[in-house]
Amino acid sequence: MKQLKTVFLYEYGNYMKNKVFLVFTIVVTALIILFLSVPPLFSDSISSIFGSSGSNTTAAVERTKSLLIVDKAGIFTSEEEAEKMLPEYNVKLQTSGSAEDAAIKDSINNGEYNGAFFINSGTDYTYMSKSNGITTGFDSDEIYAAVKAKYQLSLYNEAGLSQEQISALMTAPQLTVIESGGSDFGDTYIYTYVLLMVLYISIILYGQLVATAIATEKSSRAMELLITSAKPNNLIFGKILGTGTAGLTQIGIWLAAVLVFYNINSSFWSQYEFISRIFSMPVDIVIYAVIFYVLGFFIFAALYGALGSLVNRVEEINTVALPVIVLVLVGFFGAFTAMASPNNLVVIVLSYIPVFTPFIMFVRICVTDVPMYGIIISIALTAISAVGIGMLASKIYRLGTLMYGQRPSVKELAKMLKKSKSY
Repeated sequence: MKQLKTVFLYEYGNYMKNKVFLVFTIVVTALIILFLSVPPLFSDSISSIFGSSGSNTTAAVERTKSLLIVDKAGIFTSEEEAEKMLPEYNVKLQTSGSAEDAAIKDSINNGEYNGAFFINSGTDYTYMSKSNGITTGFDSDEIYAAVKAKYQLSLYNEAGLSQEQISALMTAPQLTVIESGGSDFGDTYIYTYVLLMVLYISIILYGQLVATAIATEKSSRAMELLITSAKPNNLIFGKILGTGTAGLTQIGIWLAAVLVFYNINSSFWSQYEFISRIFSMPVDIVIYAVIFYVLGFFIFAALYGALGSLVNRVEEINTVALPVIVLVLVGFFGAFTAMASPNNLVVIVLSYIPVFTPFIMFVRICVTDVPMYGIIISIALTAISAVGIGMLASKIYRLGTLMYGQRPSVKELAKMLKKSKSY
């Protein structure tokens, strides 16, 4: 235990004193602070571009566009009435003209109007605009909705309906979609995706650091000295725990910066549903994220460490690490399948296979109701497998210490493991 503690503290201390590691941590933290602090300073400009879920008054909207409405059906009685329905537009209203008129086309092409909306009849509309990329569709939808609402309103008035009846007819019914298990996929999808990406990137990044550290020691012959003064189990477990703790420290600093500066600017960011959902995730989801991060990292870091001990140079790591990367990718893309169909039989089976559990079971917990016994079984299997894979990695690590030259094949490595004596 003393050897394990010594190796752990040494590895963790190395990362905390590593200039590249520290600079990367500081730079990302600074970018997080800037991202969360700068947009609120320009909140008016951002709100005008993206909109917000807060209440806005019509008077507060600046008319920045010009629109020609050719109203052959007589839906609008004046330009002021049209501008009430379209607060972003300065409206020019006329009763004659068509989409074939060269004068109208020229007025759009030279920038006099952003577009022309032709009301051919109460139920037949045409929109013409100069190509504006993706915003063209948004503009036509907005104008169409306003004209349609005005036409419907005129029909209701002609039918002699009361204001209460008109209001009831003009109000769109609200639809809420829930699942029988009680989860709301719309709410969970966003933070599930974010946490899954963090899990995937951190396992790849910090797992590679373990392999790099071991390969560096081997290439410098430092591993030969270490293996004579400490047991392989203590060496590789200490390296994995030291690297994993350094990774958690780094992620913890970034999360702390996110939480602090989000709360400082919460009055701005809370109006955006995408962002507010991330910060309203349940506490139990955060706990499961940490558990599966630790277990997933330990499994893949042990595999990375074992493969790192078999290479002679750091440059060879990417070649031997391909099987581990494939496993990570299968788990990662399997998790996306779990988002779409969490109760699919194949997904359920994969969620209990330890190398895929950190990805797939975690997603299933987020998007559907997994029985508590299922969660406990998956965590227990993954924890046992993590220890087992760690022990296997320590044996490979011990064999790889003095193994130089051509890398052994899987068959040769299996024979050597069978013959070797465990510590």
